[in-house]
Amino acid sequence: MFMKKTSATRLTWTGKLFSLFLVLAMLMGVLPGAALAAEPAQSCTANYTVKSGDTLSSIAANNNVNWQDIATANNLSSPYVLTIGQALCVPGAATTSTSSTGTTTTTATKGFTIATAGNRLVITVTKFSKKATYYVRANDGSRDNNNWLRLGRLRVDKNGNAEVSYQIPKGLRSTTELAVCLKNVRNDDVNCVKQSNPYTTTKK
Repeated sequence: MFMKKTSATRLTWTGKLFSLFLVLAMLMGVLPGAALAAEPAQSCTANYTVKSGDTLSSIAANNNVNWQDIATANNLSSPYVLTIGQALCVPGAATTSTSSTGTTTTTATKGFTIATAGNRLVITVTKFSKKATYYVRANDGSRDNNNWLRLGRLRVDKNGNAEVSYQIPKGLRSTTELAVCLKNVRNDDVNCVKQSNPYTTTKK
């Protein structure tokens, strides 16, 4: 009788230990997933409406954030084309700071604009990386990455400014919209604008 009772007791404890290990295993599998699920998503601390001449880099500079963070928050991919009036989520935007003298600190606006002079496209940039060189591409405003035409290169002066003109390709002279992108030849800095085609607008 004693042997039978001992065996029954061992079986009971074995069952309890097995149940305990099973519960621990389940908790180990669930808790990491729960922790990941509980991780807060990237939130917008500011909303911005794109204006003429804006670029992803200029918007990021004015809000003291990284342009890649804005691209990620808005599901933007290369070549990062922005449309006038487009609403953007700006994650982690910093508030405007005021010094002890009461003057507000501002950041110089970086951007570029496009215009036409006859059959030429005039690109004006301000506050870009000093003495940097950019590839210049243009298309009809579509999202087709295979539809870009290379116009040439743009060289920024020591003050970060430049104004260059290029012959407008015949294929872009009748489009309703025009998108122009500048890509730094040395890094991933890409700046794009998209607006009504200034060539077709001036011809009306």
